[in-house]
Amino acid sequence: MSITAVLLAILILLLTITWIYLNRFSSYVQSLGIPVERRIHWQMHKTNFRAWMDNCLSKYGNLWVDYTATLPSIFVADPNIIKEIMVKHFDHFPNRINFGIEDQHTSLIDARDDKWSVVRKALSPTFTSGKLKGMTAYMGKIVDNMLDHLEAKLQNDPIIDVKQVFQCLSLDTIANCAFGIDINSFQDSENVLFKRSNQAFSDLRFKDMAENVLMHLLNAFPFLFNFLDAYGKENYAFLRDTTKSIVKRRAAPRGDFIDRLKELSEDSTAHGLSEEMIMAQGIGFFIAGFETSSNTMSTLSYHLAMNTQVQDKIYAEICSVMENHNGNIDHESTNEMVYMEAAIEENLRLCPPVTKLDRECKKDITIGNVFFKKGVQVAFPIWSMHHNPDLFPDPEEFRPERFLKGSQEQIQPFSYIPFGGGPRKCIGMRFAMVEMKIALAKLLIKYKIINEPGKTKLNFNPGDPFFLSYSQVFVRLEERT
Repeated sequence: MSITAVLLAILILLLTITWIYLNRFSSYVQSLGIPVERRIHWQMHKTNFRAWMDNCLSKYGNLWVDYTATLPSIFVADPNIIKEIMVKHFDHFPNRINFGIEDQHTSLIDARDDKWSVVRKALSPTFTSGKLKGMTAYMGKIVDNMLDHLEAKLQNDPIIDVKQVFQCLSLDTIANCAFGIDINSFQDSENVLFKRSNQAFSDLRFKDMAENVLMHLLNAFPFLFNFLDAYGKENYAFLRDTTKSIVKRRAAPRGDFIDRLKELSEDSTAHGLSEEMIMAQGIGFFIAGFETSSNTMSTLSYHLAMNTQVQDKIYAEICSVMENHNGNIDHESTNEMVYMEAAIEENLRLCPPVTKLDRECKKDITIGNVFFKKGVQVAFPIWSMHHNPDLFPDPEEFRPERFLKGSQEQIQPFSYIPFGGGPRKCIGMRFAMVEMKIALAKLLIKYKIINEPGKTKLNFNPGDPFFLSYSQVFVRLEERT
């Protein structure tokens, strides 16, 4: 047999194996009897994913299948099934979608199985009530820096892009409270840490046809993630190296996130985590905390500008609580600002910073009438669920009262999941809430947030399948007298 014939036979064999691998779920999907959505994947950089999910929910109901390349995702918008997946049968769905990435990129967000359990257990003490209480003084000082920055800017123009302001606030809060370093991004928004964090999130959005093709390759062949620069590896490397440098320089303990990483690093043999994976948790903290908190505070500013009666109620509550706490805005006083928290919750319903979550099925299981096969991807369309009139009457209305005692109990469990649910629920949820409440209280005591006709609007960017992406949010700030 000639060498040409041998090579041809090998090529045919490889193509056959690849075809079988890529189509391994075809007969399974056909047997489900669930509607299959066929969208134009090569136009994902132009796609409004929120509208797409809304349209699918309207056409198909709470279950449909979508393909990325040749891999199916079962979209589940039924809160009862979601509860089963996230809680009761967590052992069947313990992981997010697997991109086959190396330890140096694997944060708590992406960690799998036993590694996830070890990291989650190790980091949980960082976010106890006692630790959060100790962070509020740092948070307050950073908000004061923000107010000084706003006062200077307002001398020239009362119209402010709050997105950039809140991005600076989020980054400085994470840097100080979690990493023990003082930066002032309000004075220097060109600092390298701010730019790298911003770029890391920008790289998650599809911007052109080439990125569409790359996404399909990665989804079909996850191991390629380690060879292709799909998500700005240079930015991730910078954040990882920054974390490693801070851990090594840390002398006196502060009881913060960095101390936990240092303990893990010094005792790596006890838990089996590599140093690269330990340091990757720093990336996870930046990624999880930077954009999500700033995103929420920016969209909340928009909703308060458009709903002055809600803003007035929050202001009245802040004044009342401060009067009972000697004028202090701290952990204790913000705990009593229940209407403000309800407004934040309602904003997270209307504008969840993460618009879709996912899980991967680890073991075959039937839930309800749906058979989930090992290896299949499952997606939860958070945005569309939060805007579903069957779950939230008058869903486009900004109504914080939904989340007050007496009404909140009427919300169906797992219909509202801005932070996820079950054991993989966001570990920094309370950290983010405390940060936002302190910032909002200090801001509203000093300023009114006002709608500026023609400028105060939310224009969402296309091409982001995971996050609520927009460029700017302009409002007018007016000093209270």
